[in-house]
Amino acid sequence: FCRVYETKARPAHILAERLREDVSFVAFFSSVAGSFGNRGQSDYAAANDALDKLAVSLNEEISGRVFSINWGPWGGTGMVSSELEKEYARRGIGLIDVSEGVEAFVNELKFGAAEDAQVLLMCAELTAMMGLDD
Repeated sequence: FCRVYETKARPAHILAERLREDVSFVAFFSSVAGSFGNRGQSDYAAANDALDKLAVSLNEEISGRVFSINWGPWGGTGMVSSELEKEYARRGIGLIDVSEGVEAFVNELKFGAAEDAQVLLMCAELTAMMGLDD
């Protein structure tokens, strides 16, 4: 648990301690696992939830925008094997196309609401979002 959690959460906390008040923006790359959980990934879910909570806290403290994106699974890159891709499809969860993911990130930087410190970006049917751990 500690190895997975600290690999993701510790650097974010170190960065937060060293931020200048006039920073324009900070973007944390979190995961939907932090919002919905995922069977067998309590360590990973907790680490991503920590990033989300840190973003909320920092967004209230500094003048720039701070947000944490809860990314869904990406296609063509990342941690999704072909077996996992099939399981996601069975559950109604699509993969984020790389170019569409990049565009979504840029749009969040340009047009995202300053008060939204936690942002969910994924491709899924509504029913899938109501029971990701099934």
